[in-house]
Amino acid sequence: MKGHVLKILVLLTCLTATPMLADCPTGADLATGIRVTETDGTTHVYTGLNNGIAQVDITYTDGAQSRNLLAQGTHVLRLAEVENGAIVVSSISATTYPLPATDLPIPTAGSVWTVDTTVLSLDETYAETQSQRWGDTFELTIGSCIYDAISGALVYSTELSSFTEGVYFIEDLGIGLLYVYDHMEADGPAEVFSYINIEAVK
Repeated sequence: MKGHVLKILVLLTCLTATPMLADCPTGADLATGIRVTETDGTTHVYTGLNNGIAQVDITYTDGAQSRNLLAQGTHVLRLAEVENGAIVVSSISATTYPLPATDLPIPTAGSVWTVDTTVLSLDETYAETQSQRWGDTFELTIGSCIYDAISGALVYSTELSSFTEGVYFIEDLGIGLLYVYDHMEADGPAEVFSYINIEAVK
């Protein structure tokens, strides 16, 4: 009898544990969207488009929105603001690379990559050098989910200025999360971002 009760308890434990595990998104969930929430309530929804390109819809706590395009989770293709569900054309900043977006490298532990790009916006066009340096794999915890990730330092340099982004690249999901932004010429400390929840968009 005790053995029968024990089996039931074990079964119930497994059943209650399964939804928690199922709540953690996988790479397959990019098709419908993966939502990541910052500690201040800002949300980032990553949706896979094709060939490693993802759309990232960001909603800030003041209601402002942006819609960006990234290749392989880290290479910026386009930044833009959104109003009433539509992209604000005057806000678009697009980056062109010397190779197709779908051929841009996927970050790997210990890798280094530098590329010269051209940034185009409504007001100006300028050359920018991007340099990515990636560290070792570690376990990144977001809420109740744990993923293998690598931490990268991404440096963007022009003739007039430069800034660095700290990015966590989650290998199984193929997305990058910005965790620090440091503008070299700006006064004050770098901006730091942290994340408290990750979920599949239903």
